[in-house]
Amino acid sequence: MRDEDAARQLPALTLAGLSAPAALTLAGFSWHWALLGGAAAAGFFFFLYRMCEMPLARAVQLAFGRTAGGILLVLTLLWTVFAAGAAAAGSTAAYPEDGLQWLAPVSVLLLAAFAGWRGSDTVLRAAGVLLLLLGLGYAVLLLAAAGQVELQWCRPWGSAQQAAKAIFTLLAAQAALYLPQAGAKGEKPGRWCALMALVPAACACAVSGVLSPQVVQRTASPFYVMSKSLSVVGVAERFEPVVSAAMLTGFFCLTGLLTQSAGQIAHTLCPRAQQNWCAAGACVPALAAVPLAGHVPQAAQTVMAGIFWGFLPVLTLGIVAVKKGRNNSKKRVDKRDSLW
Repeated sequence: MRDEDAARQLPALTLAGLSAPAALTLAGFSWHWALLGGAAAAGFFFFLYRMCEMPLARAVQLAFGRTAGGILLVLTLLWTVFAAGAAAAGSTAAYPEDGLQWLAPVSVLLLAAFAGWRGSDTVLRAAGVLLLLLGLGYAVLLLAAAGQVELQWCRPWGSAQQAAKAIFTLLAAQAALYLPQAGAKGEKPGRWCALMALVPAACACAVSGVLSPQVVQRTASPFYVMSKSLSVVGVAERFEPVVSAAMLTGFFCLTGLLTQSAGQIAHTLCPRAQQNWCAAGACVPALAAVPLAGHVPQAAQTVMAGIFWGFLPVLTLGIVAVKKGRNNSKKRVDKRDSLW
């Protein structure tokens, strides 16, 4: 795959991966807070994506040096592997009424390991196709829900805390910056970022309008529950398999994104190790992290996401930009001196 094509598909992989937590978590928020949080997260991703001229793992080494940068990358690798396990564990929400929920994370990680072994290009190509299927599935669900929306239930509700949760839920997009395609020249991610902001708000509006805000706040999986009450032309339809398939696909894309990111970080730390084997191998500790994900407080996970997917990328790219500016200034000075 050409670098330009891979760079175009990288935002598609990111958007497909974020669709699952958006349907699982953000759909239970008020639409205006989901829109505000999604727009903030999308703008943040767009800003960092445009700043990134090389994979973020290399940028960390360039900004902090080999020793300090290596320590930061090891910590980032540990967090990324844990996040991949947490994403795989979240796939159990795709089948909330099934007694064999443990099969979902195992299946997701096996698929991610196979895709990782085939290389990042395989994951990107798969995401390009899966995003089209996800778009079709969510479009059918939202169109079916549109006829049953009660406008009085779509009034803003909730608190600004929902917007903050939405931002931290979507911070996983920054994991894409560690992939080698992040530094390649390709399509600008503007339209993908627009969808990142609008789709969660549309899902939240549909869920609140069909179920009512009171029911949404008492429901663990409001998007799945909404699908059980949908009908077409007055006839009840079984949309639950569509929701389950869409959420499982989204969690696979998110797990694949995170394991690919972990593989790239490991390859940067140990260049002799092949990136595809590192990505596939990351699924083993991620599987071990699946049972731990439910025992780590959500507040701790939020802090880690803010550090490794928020603060560290901004600090790294800022330092790299300053160093690059100094080097360019020095070159201009040296050029003038040589001409004199």
